[in-house]
Amino acid sequence: MLYDRVEQTTIAVGTSALSLIAPTDASRRSFVQAAGSGAPVFYCIETTDGLSYEYGIGTCTAGSPDTLTRTTVLLSSNGGALVNFPAGTKRVFSCLPASRAVVARAYVAFGSAGTILSSNGVSSVTRSGTGDYTVTFAGAFLNANFTTTAASSSTGGGEHALLQLGARTATTAQILFVRRDTGASVDPLFVCAAFFGV
Repeated sequence: MLYDRVEQTTIAVGTSALSLIAPTDASRRSFVQAAGSGAPVFYCIETTDGLSYEYGIGTCTAGSPDTLTRTTVLLSSNGGALVNFPAGTKRVFSCLPASRAVVARAYVAFGSAGTILSSNGVSSVTRSGTGDYTVTFAGAFLNANFTTTAASSSTGGGEHALLQLGARTATTAQILFVRRDTGASVDPLFVCAAFFGV
């Protein structure tokens, strides 16, 4: 639904579907070229002065000319409603409002000793005991109300580890592992974790 290098223009007015003008810049693609006819797409429409804008989800349809039907407005200069665009040229491009983007603020992959194999936004992983790891972030979250998703491999003995979240602060997250069968603490061979929040 979100595509790179998609940018067209329109001279359509009002709140109806847009007739799209083919890209004039050879480095740009049309919505139909990128997504195919009938596909849902994220879009942004803005006047050249930037005063009127609309972010949304629409459907692009091949034709002469191609069209973009505006079905769901996500954000606009009209209080979140369809914008009644005036005459004149408007830019139309593939874009997602930042408030809809879901990007991990930090992630880490580490081994059973807490050795970091790959990371971003994580300064260290400390193994405090069997199955007890604390991830320290390179930069603090706003508070401890961030979301964590993680997965682990089985242990060296083939047992399957259950992951539990322990204490969290704005700068750390504790991840605990126990055996599914006995509940005893256990070290997995490999852990991947991602952290989402502000």
